[in-house]
Amino acid sequence: MCLLHYAPQRTRTRTKKRLLQVRNPFLYTICQIANGMIGIQVTDVVEQAEASCITEEEARTLSVQLLGRFERLGDLAVLEQAIAILVEVIRTTSALDDRHRTGLGSLGVALLYRFNHRGELSDLEDAISRHRDAVALTPHGHPHRPEYLNYLGKSYQARFERLGELNDIEDAITTLRETVDLTPHNHPDKPTYLRNLGNSFKARFDRLGELNDLEDAVLMLRDAIDLVPRDHPHKPGYLNNLGNSLVTRFERLGELVDLENAISMLKSAVDLTPHGHPDKPGYLTNLGDTFRTRFERLGKSVDLKNATSTLKKAVDSTPPGHPDKPMCLNSIGNTFVTRFERLGKLVDLEKAVSTLKDAVNLIPCGHPDKPDFLNNLGNAFVARFERVGEQADLEDAISTLIGAVDLTPHDHPDKPMYLNNLGTSFLARFEHLGELSDLENTVLTLRDAVDLTPHGHPDKSGYLGNLGDSFRTRFERLGELVDLENAISILSSAVDLTPHDHPDKPMYLNNLGNTFAARFDRLGEPSDIERAISTLKAAVNLTPHDHPDKPGYLNNLGTCFVTRLERIGELVDLENAISTLRNAVDLSPDDLLEKPAYLHNLGTSFLTRFERLGELSDLKDAISMVRDAVDLTPRGHPDKPMYLNSLGSSFRTRFQRLGELVDLENSMSMLRDAVDFTPHGHPDKPIYFNSLGNAFVARFEHFGELVGLESAILQLSNAVNLTPDGHPNKPDFLNSLGGAFVARYERLGELVDLKNAISTLSNAIGLTPHGHPDKPMHLNTLGNIFVTRFERLGELRDLQDAISLFSHAAIFPFGPSGIRFHASQRWISCARRLSHNSLLHAYYVATNLLPQLAWIGLPLARRYSELKRGADVVREAAAAALAAGLPETAVEWLEQGRSIVWGELLQLRSSYEDLSSAHPDHARRLRELSVALENASASREKSLALISGESRASLQQEADRHRTLAIERDKLLQTIRGLPGFEQFLLRKEFSQLRASAHSGPVVILNAAENRCDALIVVADIDHVIHVPLPNFTFERSIGLQNIMKSFLRHACREGKTATLDGVSWESFLAPLWKCVGQPVLDALAFSVRYVMSLEFTLPGDLSRIFWCPTGPFVFLPIHAAGFYDPHYSQPGHKVYDFVISTYIPTLSALVLPPNPSTVPHTSLRLLAVRQPPSDGIHLQRTPPTWNPLPERSKKYLG
Repeated sequence: MCLLHYAPQRTRTRTKKRLLQVRNPFLYTICQIANGMIGIQVTDVVEQAEASCITEEEARTLSVQLLGRFERLGDLAVLEQAIAILVEVIRTTSALDDRHRTGLGSLGVALLYRFNHRGELSDLEDAISRHRDAVALTPHGHPHRPEYLNYLGKSYQARFERLGELNDIEDAITTLRETVDLTPHNHPDKPTYLRNLGNSFKARFDRLGELNDLEDAVLMLRDAIDLVPRDHPHKPGYLNNLGNSLVTRFERLGELVDLENAISMLKSAVDLTPHGHPDKPGYLTNLGDTFRTRFERLGKSVDLKNATSTLKKAVDSTPPGHPDKPMCLNSIGNTFVTRFERLGKLVDLEKAVSTLKDAVNLIPCGHPDKPDFLNNLGNAFVARFERVGEQADLEDAISTLIGAVDLTPHDHPDKPMYLNNLGTSFLARFEHLGELSDLENTVLTLRDAVDLTPHGHPDKSGYLGNLGDSFRTRFERLGELVDLENAISILSSAVDLTPHDHPDKPMYLNNLGNTFAARFDRLGEPSDIERAISTLKAAVNLTPHDHPDKPGYLNNLGTCFVTRLERIGELVDLENAISTLRNAVDLSPDDLLEKPAYLHNLGTSFLTRFERLGELSDLKDAISMVRDAVDLTPRGHPDKPMYLNSLGSSFRTRFQRLGELVDLENSMSMLRDAVDFTPHGHPDKPIYFNSLGNAFVARFEHFGELVGLESAILQLSNAVNLTPDGHPNKPDFLNSLGGAFVARYERLGELVDLKNAISTLSNAIGLTPHGHPDKPMHLNTLGNIFVTRFERLGELRDLQDAISLFSHAAIFPFGPSGIRFHASQRWISCARRLSHNSLLHAYYVATNLLPQLAWIGLPLARRYSELKRGADVVREAAAAALAAGLPETAVEWLEQGRSIVWGELLQLRSSYEDLSSAHPDHARRLRELSVALENASASREKSLALISGESRASLQQEADRHRTLAIERDKLLQTIRGLPGFEQFLLRKEFSQLRASAHSGPVVILNAAENRCDALIVVADIDHVIHVPLPNFTFERSIGLQNIMKSFLRHACREGKTATLDGVSWESFLAPLWKCVGQPVLDALAFSVRYVMSLEFTLPGDLSRIFWCPTGPFVFLPIHAAGFYDPHYSQPGHKVYDFVISTYIPTLSALVLPPNPSTVPHTSLRLLAVRQPPSDGIHLQRTPPTWNPLPERSKKYLG
């Protein structure tokens, strides 16, 4: 069974929100003045300035104009010219000159622009230096000091965002706080300074995660907005920044009101900005990103639609070459990825890759956003690999993500995100190629991501989830338990850190559930599988029906149901597994990479149900599903061996059932490939060795070639030797190896093989946890080996040990009923050989297992087939009880063993009056289920008779419904039997209850066992059974008479006469039935004595009624017609029908009267009456009866 771990989480960078800064008010004013200067070319201005042909004031004014033009157009050449002019202005002015100080401030701004455009750290350092000089040259109280402090603070923040040094953001906040404090409340620049301080608080929050900083950021930005009138040209910028901060607070606290307010703010920013404004694309980008954020939280398609349309507007309104163009492309590329993840359309993924490539190519090397864009492109490559499976995409992803990591300083706040995504890409390559080095790189990289992320960071849970998943994957590869414990601890932390309604919560629950299941597989603790199922159910329930991750979660839940079935044996888990896995397959597109895994798991579940219930349709479905999984999986894929192993095992199972040699050959071929394709050291290698070894055993059993058996032992030994003690598969491997040793002993007769077999199976039993459903199989196998050694050496101790093993297997509360019933049969056989005192207990256990063997959820034909295996057991059990002087027990066992199908049919039609009085709701539900189950059974049988290719799906639905109803009824009966006074509800009846069935006459149960035949007479007013041994009627004789009867009937049908057949007449056939059966029974009832003592033959109206309940061969013998028909016995008194009117019944329960019989005729009652011609005494004396001679006087009893 493949437990598919859902794809690990990758953190895709949210586009950095544009925290647009209001331009320097001083520069803005000068720029307006400079705009009035026309007719002067920029290049001319620079040349003239250098030649001192224009004044310093003109040069300074034109530099400001150039900065304004750069802000609008993003032309780097214009910025270079502005910087050149400002450098010249500073060089040519005195430090005491106000123009020198103003030039320093303007040059610092220009250098900061160039840093933002090119990403060269030297520009940022120069900008900080120039701003420091400007501040130092400006005395306290000077009106321009706040302006220079503002730009110095912004430069510190820019360096913090580049290098991540905490002292820079501290300096930024200190400097910007001084700026705010020095600025009067009504100053026109106050909103600008508040906004910049708010942005710095947010930057510190992004690094440290302190909620106070985020609250301060929101407060500052709100104050800034409140100070700016609605028609102010910078109002949109303030709204944009506050909206971005509210998004951040939403991501931290999860309050939807923040997200709604953010969208409102960002919409206002867009609406207040005229079309063509250079900041419009930035505002559209941030609004589109926020729509996508709300979609990721609420899953409403309208948000995804709005995100896509808004970001398209942003891209379309950004001219080529604009510095914001890469950011817009990056945002819409991410949105295409999100839409692909939701809708699964490959065209969106292709658009995403193409768009994100453009974003990367357009952003210059060294730009601080370059790693972000590389990260997003790498994630898109991973997504396309997961969908299409092209190895080139995975390689591109890893190289791109390595580029993102390498370009990012170690202490940069985004470094953990890039490491996380790189680590999960290594994991994807490991899962694809199986190279252990990729797995080690995964763990190391993801651990770095976690270690670099502060506690409380909103992405911490995602990184923990991926790290935990990588530990579990390494456990699955290397088997180190410490990795599994680390995985559970880390994944539990990820779940605990994630709010209940967070969109990633289902993924963390899914991975934690898988890890609990893995620990159960390793250690066998029942609590782990329960926790796995409850956790995976939570993941499924939290995931919308149309979410692309839903099939993965359903798949994992279904496999856990199968795991619990294998441990506990409840059929409800098997039905739940198949239903859940079928949903996973149905919800998956055909081109989904995980589709083969879902098909494989569904197929192996069908195989499990076949092994449990034996329906060939399940085996056919299993092979079909797993073959599809194999065909859809490319050679070299790490899961290919697992699928081949399952398909090969399914072929072997069909060979063992149907004997088609082609299935055995297919099995061997596929199982060899599974072994060959699996690298040495892989944890699944022992499973494949075991499967191949079992196939060699099957081949040996078919062909008898010793070389095949030797190969089997070699492969099975490999499986055992490669598996550590404590591994849940070890007992199964030992069981298989022990069976192979027995097979070689039976071929060669070497006692050493028996010794090895006993040692191996003893280890298997010792390593199997108590309560494991495989325990009966191992106990049964070892018991058979002890019997084999007893037959060779004759030591009674071996037979006694076998009895102990078989008895433990038979009474074990879990495991397949077929194995436990077989164990009970072997127990009986050994106990009879030793006359062991446990014989009656063995029969008791065997008869109790029969209802499970012929479970009511099986097709009727299958139920009867299963009961054939137990028919002899019931009769032999009754004989053993009689030998022990327990005739009442014999009646109870015969009734239970013979009334399984018939009795349950009567139960389905019962009214349950006692239950209705005490617990009406339970009675009502039981009646509903019983009616539905009877109808489902009848419908299923009808469908089986009329099956066609078109009706196969409908037949499967009817079979599923039949089993589901049977399971629900079984569970309801368990509940009812837990109620006081109903402990034995619908269970085996004691003799004191059964004898009431003989209300209309004595019931004679005829039992034919191997060593004795008996009649057991039940009379309503007698509190014990009248036991009539039939010493002159043996089992062999009953079989002989049965065969004669069949010959008579065939001859009569063919020839039309029944006088004699091969010298045997009806008279000679019926005589021993009278002498050995009929007469002893009637004598015991004193019917014949009454006749002898009377002067006249009994009057017709005085004949008693007798009910024959035959078993075994008695069923085919006409006991009602038994008698002497020779002329010597012409007088009445020598035939059964001289004394009684005979009726045949299948069980005593068939005669049970309803508690409140109704006298109102049933409208659906139908009666067929057949009149027999009058017969006188002569005819009765001379004519042998036909099948059902009914005297005229018995017609009144027909109703």
